[in-house]
Amino acid sequence: MMVAGCSFMMITVCYGATDPNDLKILNDFRKGLQNPELLKWPENGVGDPCGNPPWPYVYCNGDRVTQIQSKNLGLKDSLPQNLNQLTELHNLGFQRNNLSGVLPSFNGLSKLEYTFLDYNEFDTIPFDFFKGLTT
Repeated sequence: MMVAGCSFMMITVCYGATDPNDLKILNDFRKGLQNPELLKWPENGVGDPCGNPPWPYVYCNGDRVTQIQSKNLGLKDSLPQNLNQLTELHNLGFQRNNLSGVLPSFNGLSKLEYTFLDYNEFDTIPFDFFKGLTT
């Protein structure tokens, strides 16, 4: 009598839906806040902003972050200085928070069309803030 055996191995490969650099910048933003829990983003930056389910206040096109809309949350502290590395960003809404300090340069954000930063407490605009913006 012959016994046939069959075995198989299942390999699971997980790919993040978000560009790794975009994810790093969002995590830098979260870590720099005094009250990051208001964003309702996953603890310790785990998860995937452009994945399923997407992170609140973050909008993507494919694997790239195109919008951050976190107005009226009461966020406290500053924006990350590497924000201008979100090169697909076209809409940014941080109005009516308690953000302060130096605004990051928007140099390199050639797709940025809309920026709402009113009702915050920023104290410095960098000399190259508008450099490279087309609209």
